Amino acid sequence: MAGTTLSWCAQEVRRHDPDRFLVSLFLPAERREAVFALTAFNNELVRAQEAASEPMLGAIRLQWWREGVAGIAAGEVRAHPVLAALAAPVRSGDIVPSALLELVDARECDLDDSPIRDLAALQHYAASTGGRLATVMATMIGVDDDAGRSIAGDAGTAYALAGLMTSIPAFAGQDRILLPADRLAAHGIRAADVKAGMSGRKLAPVVADIARLIVDHRRRIRSGARLLPPRARGILLFGTLAGIHLARLLRVGGDPWRLPPRQAPPALRLWVAAITGRY
Repeated sequence: MAGTTLSWCAQEVRRHDPDRFLVSLFLPAERREAVFALTAFNNELVRAQEAASEPMLGAIRLQWWREGVAGIAAGEVRAHPVLAALAAPVRSGDIVPSALLELVDARECDLDDSPIRDLAALQHYAASTGGRLATVMATMIGVDDDAGRSIAGDAGTAYALAGLMTSIPAFAGQDRILLPADRLAAHGIRAADVKAGMSGRKLAPVVADIARLIVDHRRRIRSGARLLPPRARGILLFGTLAGIHLARLLRVGGDPWRLPPRQAPPALRLWVAAITGRY
């Protein structure tokens, strides 16, 4: 995109979600602005919880976005650059309002302090958030069958799971634990220790449990990549990123507090994956 002026949404995504910004560059150019708008919308939903001092305020923020989506569908766009950017792809049918509302609904879980029960619940959360976002993106760029969208969902879910693990210290700083309670208990780890950053290497077996989910998703991505049209396969780079972030965590013994600061997104590795088809 050298030599071009980035839209407001593109700038926001590059600043706050550099991985997804990079993946968007491997997607069809004529759909890229719609992808930026969708990703910026998702980031606003994430911030609804992070910026709220209590669950009720977060719920109010999510309701505001629900009403904003309803306004677009009714031809009345609220004064917000993300909603303004979403209006065109909604009008053209590239994004259906119900898909946006599903993303809003998935973020209701972020307002609930109840622990995640088990690996199945964690998997469901990742699939409903990052997985569903990737599925909507895939539909926007021309993946029109359930099998292809399912593979895209695998990529987004794997990326979400990897992000949950590498973000454990950040979540602990927000007094949140997005790890399966049954696995913590099985390995003798107390929630209070995770929040205090005292769990360290003790989390390694929990990380290994989640890592197996990521490996399973990536296996399905590689075996099913041909279910997507070639021009849409860039969406599978979320699976590549999941592998990269998982490898970073495993190099420090599964201790997220020992992760070095994030560097720039690995553009060269994604380019190689895109060229070779090894996601």
